[in-house]
Amino acid sequence: MRNGALRQLSWLLFGLLLAGCARFPEDGQAVSKRLVVQFRVAGQIRPDYHYFLLIDNDDDALGVDGPVPPIAPPWGGNGFATGSFQYFVEYNGALPFNGFVFYKVLDPDRLQVFQPLGAPLEASISPDGKSLRIVVDFGSIVRDGQDPADIRVLQVNIIATDRTPKDPTDTSLKMWDALGDSRQFPNSYLTIRTDADRVHKLITEDIPSRVAVDTAYQNARKHSDRQNARIEHDKALARVMNALLKDDTELFKQFMDNATFRRWMTDTVFELTYQEG
Repeated sequence: MRNGALRQLSWLLFGLLLAGCARFPEDGQAVSKRLVVQFRVAGQIRPDYHYFLLIDNDDDALGVDGPVPPIAPPWGGNGFATGSFQYFVEYNGALPFNGFVFYKVLDPDRLQVFQPLGAPLEASISPDGKSLRIVVDFGSIVRDGQDPADIRVLQVNIIATDRTPKDPTDTSLKMWDALGDSRQFPNSYLTIRTDADRVHKLITEDIPSRVAVDTAYQNARKHSDRQNARIEHDKALARVMNALLKDDTELFKQFMDNATFRRWMTDTVFELTYQEG
């Protein structure tokens, strides 16, 4: 039974923008890409529940298959997920490493066979007890023989459940929630393009350049004050994002659905373009 436990995902793409590009710290070592996920629940994170971040790295650019929640026996064989995935992080208060354990699936045809790998790179519960943050290094989710730099696309889902039945004949009530529309099955996992350099270029170069040439915004920059220019900028950015829908669905979805990301991106593009006026 779906109970609406997950209310807001805030957000893989934003996390990739912050941590996805290689940087060179003071010691001169390159930093690999990291998947940064933070999600918020409607109530409180419950240590007696199970929360899963599931990761499918099989170069599925079209998102044909990915991790989904089982809604009836035999419960995927593992009690929490079915579909396609190779790695997952589970949070439960009874687990070691402060409740967060990272696992690798050993047999794609038997999703109940997996191996604990220890703690994820980073994992924490927010001070208000309403959200989880998990950081996974790309080097830890590669396929055999794959270079982390070659990971271009991932399917990801977040599943919350009150129990993980292993008995395939268990018909007792099971509460669960996951990403996507509860009226559809299977629920929607996310297909994430991980080439963050491309996304960074979109936000810092391509989108600002399109906004800057918007006629109404140009006029406002030349003939109005900053406040009125901001109004026209926001309208211009909305037009550019609507035009971007066909080219980058995930970025458009974040802009429309994630208020924090939209506010950050709007402020960023305005500062980049208003300075040109």
